[in-house]
Amino acid sequence: MNKYIFTSLLSLFVIVGFISFINPHTASAQPLEWEEFDLSPNEYNSIAYGNGVYVAVGSGTPMYSSDGKNWNMSILPNAASLSSVVYGDGKFVAVGRTGSPLMQNMNRIIYLSSDGLSWDIASSIPDKLNAQSNLLSIFYMYDNLNAKDLFVAFGQDYSTGAGSTSLPYIVYSSDGDAWLRSTLPIGSDGSPSDAVVGYNENGELVLLSFVYGYGIGAPSYYIMSIDGGATWVYPDSLTGLDDFQGLSMSYLNGKFFYVGHSYDDEEGKDLFSVRSSMNGLDWDKGSIEFPEEFLSGSRETSAYGDNTYLFFLSPSLGYTPPLYSPNGETWEFFTPSFDKSSYVSPIQLIYAEDSFMLLGRNESGGYVIAFPKSLNDSSEIPSSKSSSIFGTRFCTAGVTTFCRPQNGFTNNNPLVNIYTELLGLYQQLLNTIQNENS
Repeated sequence: MNKYIFTSLLSLFVIVGFISFINPHTASAQPLEWEEFDLSPNEYNSIAYGNGVYVAVGSGTPMYSSDGKNWNMSILPNAASLSSVVYGDGKFVAVGRTGSPLMQNMNRIIYLSSDGLSWDIASSIPDKLNAQSNLLSIFYMYDNLNAKDLFVAFGQDYSTGAGSTSLPYIVYSSDGDAWLRSTLPIGSDGSPSDAVVGYNENGELVLLSFVYGYGIGAPSYYIMSIDGGATWVYPDSLTGLDDFQGLSMSYLNGKFFYVGHSYDDEEGKDLFSVRSSMNGLDWDKGSIEFPEEFLSGSRETSAYGDNTYLFFLSPSLGYTPPLYSPNGETWEFFTPSFDKSSYVSPIQLIYAEDSFMLLGRNESGGYVIAFPKSLNDSSEIPSSKSSSIFGTRFCTAGVTTFCRPQNGFTNNNPLVNIYTELLGLYQQLLNTIQNENS
């Protein structure tokens, strides 16, 4: 190796190390220790935060809190089982059903609240098309291109007994109060089991939903909307999901994620997988080896904050450690500890007031809220069989793994951009050394 190359490499190592030390955006944290707070004996399905208030909804009376630790009961006009809640446009909007599946009298319901204490029924909810209906999830996003708020709720219309049918029930609103029914593609039936709302590379809102087919042998399928949920179509092209059995979709920090598993021919078994997309249509593949017995019946909840991606997994049996990533591409499992329980089975994870917040159930079946009380600061992702690198990245192995973002990645922090360029120069120098020695 000549003197120039050696000196250049040494300088690059010093500069890269210095930037990594002073740049807060390269560091992230694993929330290892969590503090639990009892919610109530009722069943809860969803939490949301807005305007200094936390709200939890479920089969019992909704609860509200100013700190997420001390909770009070709120007031509903009529009894209801609520499945999901969001905050947007200065209000909480919760969806669910009235009635009971045993009595076969379920009917979709939407409630609104400005403070989490008092709730009102939405003024206009589209009629159901079948004997029973139910709303299962709701999303809120601000439509930047059209400068308006957007609420979208997903559920199903269905009937039981002879000649039973099931249809997707999707409604949308600009204020959470007056709702319109979406127009669905011809031949769509079944029940939306998962959905996501996010922006593509052009800043357009993309809505994607996976629908389970209704009846024995009925195909499942994807539908999407790019006009704010008014009209849904079958995607012309959807790549990277042909061999994929998805569990849950999410949109975090400008990117779509899909957690699930697929069969690997070389390994001869299912591999756990986190796939990502910039537009909701073209998905990158990436897999993590994961025990097969935990895959069946799993669901996932995720959130992003403090330069950290967290995915909590809830299997049908046993316990699955959550996933952590500082960049949404390189992942590892970690084991959190809870101060009152041996584990908390996750229901929903959010990030609010500079902290993650987990709604879940402890081993006794009680519903709890958990906050991380300590963080394990780390910009290091060890190379192991339980982690993998997704997408096209340049990484150098060492005490700390340095990775250059994928092509097209932009960052507003100039230090990150300098850091990326230096790593590119470093790669060029390594190639020069290899050429001289060959």
